[in-house]
Amino acid sequence: MKCPWCGSSELIWDYSSGYVVCPRCGTVVEQIYMASTRGTYELEHEERSRRSREAHQGLSKLTRAYLRYTERARKNIIVDIDSLEKALQGAKARIYKHVAEDNIVKLVENDEVLRRAIKIIETDPILSSRTLRGKVALAMLLLKRFNIRNYSLREISRLTALSLPHIRRLEKVLDSRLARIAKLMRSVIAT
Repeated sequence: MKCPWCGSSELIWDYSSGYVVCPRCGTVVEQIYMASTRGTYELEHEERSRRSREAHQGLSKLTRAYLRYTERARKNIIVDIDSLEKALQGAKARIYKHVAEDNIVKLVENDEVLRRAIKIIETDPILSSRTLRGKVALAMLLLKRFNIRNYSLREISRLTALSLPHIRRLEKVLDSRLARIAKLMRSVIAT
């Protein structure tokens, strides 16, 4: 069996959650179905827990950590296996990432104006503490505010995979920091 997304044959059978998971990209490849002849939920749950413990005993430290993190991951959040490896070696790394993050990175790499706006966002201590998706949304809102780009709120929401209410909250935060950012914008435009 191989992962349909990345082609990895290194799959994990996670009996506790009932899924076959790819540790490379975080894709749930298959659901594990267990037939129970006992008929009670408690016995079925006990059996799943026992199988999970047995399955985890022979797993590597990386795989056990991966399973632990994937159990805690929210919707649309995956575990970045490379970052997890670094974290296990003692380095500081961001283990979780949003499924849309790779697309957002490509969007930023291909847009010089957006990259400059993000640099301006990163100079403000309040705005720079946001995730990459939040910073990109703030940069788009900034470009919209100064009439450099004509993004709609829906378009920003779609491109950054953030909800429309979240975009509106970011817009309010940006408005509260606008005086400071306007000075930076003038200095960047002047140079």
